[in-house]
Amino acid sequence: DMAQVGEDFTRGVSPSNPGAFELAADFYDAGSDTPRVPWANEPGCGSCHTGTATNNLAGGANVLRNTWDAAGNLDGIRLLQAYRVGDDKATPIVPANKRFAENPVTAADMPGDPDAIGNPKLYRVSTGHGGLFCEACHGATHAEWPNANPAANDNVAANQLQGHSGTITECTVCHASGSLGLTLNGPHGMHPVGTRNWNEHHAGHAEHANGECRACHGNNGLGTVLSRTAAERIWFCDDDKGTLCSREDQVITVPKGTVVGCNQCHENEINH
Repeated sequence: DMAQVGEDFTRGVSPSNPGAFELAADFYDAGSDTPRVPWANEPGCGSCHTGTATNNLAGGANVLRNTWDAAGNLDGIRLLQAYRVGDDKATPIVPANKRFAENPVTAADMPGDPDAIGNPKLYRVSTGHGGLFCEACHGATHAEWPNANPAANDNVAANQLQGHSGTITECTVCHASGSLGLTLNGPHGMHPVGTRNWNEHHAGHAEHANGECRACHGNNGLGTVLSRTAAERIWFCDDDKGTLCSREDQVITVPKGTVVGCNQCHENEINH
């Protein structure tokens, strides 16, 4: 709130040394008195997106958990507040699990300033998935996708690139259709989405790497908010044991926002 945002951060700054802001590593220690420096010490993606379905901070003490998503899906994985309940300093949470967090500052980033090493970088300079800036898929700092107004200019780029608003999740925006194979080398460890190849041939992969499957589809394999469909999907069923697939040759349409679990198409291999 205003008590934290408006707190004086100029301790140590003087006319002779106007850049002497305190960027100490202990800013992220709620017990320290190091002031928050705007544009340097900021809540980040990782402050609320603290990890996977199986390894996150949502079950810890003094956090404000998100209970449901906008579509009515059970959450309990992501946080609603970027700092811990009762922390008068509003220290941004820095998660141990960096799956969805900004890059940590390295010695090469801050030569001569060892105190900043290990602290999170700002979102606007963080990268992933082969060196792409996070903003390339998620939108600019103050205009992250999607904008709730469907007619907003902020949504134009994503709509033009992939046919729907929101984070760039369609692999074919950058990759040739059918070129990806059965891989977990997508952003944040994702597998290809919206591709028939993964739809029909992921079974062998899942049998040997269901620990990774649980990261988004949950320990019980029934899906979480991390495995929602970002757009309407077409699935090709090769089994008749799922809650959505009643015969082997069935083609079904899955609405946007559906939490994807193993049992929708076949037996639940993760929960065996």
